[in-house]
Amino acid sequence: MDKKEQKVLLKLFRQGKAYEGFELIVNMMIENNKDEVVFKKLIELYDYFVHNKEGLVPYKLRDNINMNMAPEGVEYRQLGTMEHNICAALAHRMKGRK
Repeated sequence: MDKKEQKVLLKLFRQGKAYEGFELIVNMMIENNKDEVVFKKLIELYDYFVHNKEGLVPYKLRDNINMNMAPEGVEYRQLGTMEHNICAALAHRMKGRK
């Protein structure tokens, strides 16, 4: 699998199009059926994704999760911002600072 195919596959999964991603992997398996090493890796990749397909759909696109909309003038940020602040606070506390 080259970088171009990886980007296409990642884009499909980020858009919540898991079954289109599975089709892309199957097509790659058909194209690479003569190369045994690549074919086995694609089979492992396909099996992993199929067994974990619920986790491939981003939480914002899941039907069973209802997200509240941000009030007018407020923007919700990604969780990484808060995670970093907590990590920094804990690191300072463990080192005896603050």
